[in-house]
Amino acid sequence: MIDDKFKIIINEESIALGKLSISRILDKTDEDNPQIKIKGLFSTHKYYEDIFTLETERYRIEGIEVIREDFGSTSFDIVYTFEATDLKIIGGESFLEDEDIQRKEEIIYGGENVK
Repeated sequence: MIDDKFKIIINEESIALGKLSISRILDKTDEDNPQIKIKGLFSTHKYYEDIFTLETERYRIEGIEVIREDFGSTSFDIVYTFEATDLKIIGGESFLEDEDIQRKEEIIYGGENVK
């Protein structure tokens, strides 16, 4: 069974397996009007002509404009670089229970959870 964390909904209709990374960046190009910019990477095997929204179990990204597509002769995935207008974090601080967070932290960071 495939872990839901790899399932990504594209344009509210297609489901792909892949990975998603999103950044919010403070842009001070206009010093009088700094803005938060949303940029990201989406990688998956299938090719998508148009991508406007992406959604995972934790994030929803809207107003996507793909600015780059990377293909490799031996790469399984296509990597889409995008800018977006909106990022929503679903479920607030975390969608996991405290016990699940503690187990994952022990695996990732080693040792006991620091409180």
